[in-house]
Amino acid sequence: MWSLLIVEDEEEVRSFLRKHVDWERCGFRVIGEAGNGRAAWELIRKHRPDAVLCDIFMPIMDGLQLLERCRESGSPALFVMLTCANEFAYAQQALKLGAFNYMLKLSMGVEEMQDELIAVGKELAKRKKAESERLYLNWLPAYKQAWDDIRRPNPDDCAVGKLAQQAAEEGYAHVGIVSFIDVREEEVDEPRLDTAGLFALRSSVLTHAFRASGVTTSFIWSKAPEPLVPPAEAGENDSYLAVYGTARTVDWGMLWRQAIDTLTSGWYEARTGWVPIRAGSAGRSKSLSDAEAAVWSWKQEAELIHALEEGRWDACEELILKTGKTMERMKVSFLTDRDVAERVEQIVSRVRGLDGSKKRTNASRAIHHERLWEGVMACFVEHLPVSFPFVRPITDHAEVNAMLDYIDMHFKETITLHALSRHVSMEESYISALFKKKTGMNVVGYVNRYRIHRSMQLLKETGLSVQTIGQSVGFASEHYFNRLFKKLVGLSPGEFRKRNRG
Repeated sequence: MWSLLIVEDEEEVRSFLRKHVDWERCGFRVIGEAGNGRAAWELIRKHRPDAVLCDIFMPIMDGLQLLERCRESGSPALFVMLTCANEFAYAQQALKLGAFNYMLKLSMGVEEMQDELIAVGKELAKRKKAESERLYLNWLPAYKQAWDDIRRPNPDDCAVGKLAQQAAEEGYAHVGIVSFIDVREEEVDEPRLDTAGLFALRSSVLTHAFRASGVTTSFIWSKAPEPLVPPAEAGENDSYLAVYGTARTVDWGMLWRQAIDTLTSGWYEARTGWVPIRAGSAGRSKSLSDAEAAVWSWKQEAELIHALEEGRWDACEELILKTGKTMERMKVSFLTDRDVAERVEQIVSRVRGLDGSKKRTNASRAIHHERLWEGVMACFVEHLPVSFPFVRPITDHAEVNAMLDYIDMHFKETITLHALSRHVSMEESYISALFKKKTGMNVVGYVNRYRIHRSMQLLKETGLSVQTIGQSVGFASEHYFNRLFKKLVGLSPGEFRKRNRG
C-alpha cells in the first residue's frame, strides 16, 4: 500500500477525511496529519510519504511553500492540493510547481476523493515502474559482479560497495532478499518476478529480480525497515526451497552470501518451503575452485571417461556414487554440487555418443542433493546400452563351426573344453587357441554372451521370473546371472524387461 500524509489546518476537514474515506480500498494508509506546512515538512523528512493531501492556505508555512521546499529537497512525494473556489490562481501555481492535481473543497465528496486517490495510486505505480527499470539497468552490472564474487573463494566487494552507495543516494536504506532454487523450464528475462509479491509489502518498495545458475533472487529495496513475513500457506509448499531475510543496504552483499549458504544447508537437509536466512553463515560453504581441487579433478574425469569407453558400468556407477557422497560429506556449495553433477551428465552423454548439449538436465531439475544425484544416476542408466550386438561368428573352419553348433544345442547344460574336445576329436589346448583365433572370443566368453542373448529374448517374450530364466539358459547362480547381465547389457534383467515390454 502507498503511504499518505494529510496536511490541513481545519480539524473538521481532517476528521471527515479520516472517518469517511476508505483508504485501504484506494490502496493507501495514512501515516500522519499536520495542521501547517512546517509540521508537515518535519513529518515528510521523517516518514517519506508517497503522497501528500495538502491544503493551500495554512498558517506558518502554506501549501505552496511546502510543495516548493519538497521539490527543492528532491522529495518525490506526489501532491494533491485542496483549495477553495476563489483560490484557483494558487491552484494553477501549484500545478506549475509539480502538484499532481487539485480538488475544490466545496464540491469534494467521498466518492470524488476516492476516485482521485485511485488515480494517484496509478500514477505512483507508473512512476515506481519507471524508477525500477531505470535503477535495474543501472544496478544490473553490480548484481552480476556480486554474483560472480559469491562463486569465488576471494570475493572483490567493490561492486557490492558501489551499489550500496547508489541505493543509499536514492534513499533506500534497507534491503530484503528472497532467494530460491528455480527449476522452471522456461528462460526468464523479466527483471521483476512475482517472488516478492508473496509478501505483504508497501507499494513504495523497489523490487528487482536476478536469475543465474538456476537461482532467482528478489531484492526488495525500501526507505524504511520492511519486515518479510511469508504467508501462512507458503510454508506448506514442498516443491521448492526459498530463503528470506533483511538487512541494512550497506550489508546487502553479505545478506546475499548468507542466503546462498542457507540454501546450501537446506539443500543437504532436503528442506522445502520458506526458511529464514541464517545470520553469520556467509563463507562457510566451499567454493567451486575448492571443490574441484578436492573432489572433481581431471583425474576423476578421465577415469569416468575411460570406464564409459570400456563399458565398465560397475566402475562408472561406483565413481558417480562416490562423487555424490563426497560432495555431501564436504558440504560444498549447492551451486558447486550442481555444477559437478551437470558435468558428469554431459560426460556420460558425450561419451555415449548422444547430445550432451541439451539445456535441461536431470541435475537442473533437482531441489536438493539426494534428488540431484538420483537424477545423475538416472542419466547414466538412461544412456546405458539396452542391448549388445550378438551375431554368431561365421568361420571357414569346420571344427570351429561344429563347436558353435554344439553350443547352440547344449547352452542350457554345463559346457566345458573337455566336452568340446571330445565332440570335435581335438586336444583341449589346441581348440581353445583355435576358437579364439577364429571367433575373436574365448569359449567361456562366447558361451556367456550367447546365454545372455537367449535370456534377453525370454525376458521380452515371457513372464518367467528372472531366476527361472537364468537357470533355463544355463546359469546355476542367480547372482552371477544378474551381475553378468548388467555388465554386458548395461541394465539389470528387471530394468531391461521393464524397458522392453512397454
